[in-house]
Amino acid sequence: MSKSISITITLEKHNLKQIKTMKIIQALIKYGWTLYHNGYINYQPLGSEDWVVNILDLKSLAGILTAKEANREIIGIMMKWRLSDTGGDFLFWPEEGTYEAFSLSVNPFRPEITLADNYEVTDFQWYLEKLLPPLNDLFGVKSFLCEEHR
Repeated sequence: MSKSISITITLEKHNLKQIKTMKIIQALIKYGWTLYHNGYINYQPLGSEDWVVNILDLKSLAGILTAKEANREIIGIMMKWRLSDTGGDFLFWPEEGTYEAFSLSVNPFRPEITLADNYEVTDFQWYLEKLLPPLNDLFGVKSFLCEEHR
């Protein structure tokens, strides 16, 4: 049986008037997240919610994200933590002209903790420690929600 694991983060709206998705992604990259897996970026191209894998530089990616924002499309991009395989698919949702909320669909390569009777759950603290500090410093974090469905 597969698990569905996600983290949804909502940023402070009053800080988002000029914030674009690329600014959020750059803040995460500066903190230790990466877009690249074997030199490729996995993302949703303009006009599509399908995923593609391509060789892109950050400038080209920024152009795609800017165009998707102008069209008010959902923006999807895979990110991982530094040199690990731990990460997931980030989905940025257009709300009222800004991208104040986004979710991370956690991939199978994730840290887990063991509770009583060998019951294993996702270590959400690991993710929150790597997501909330850079986002709160730059934008303010209004709320977050961690979910695991079995």
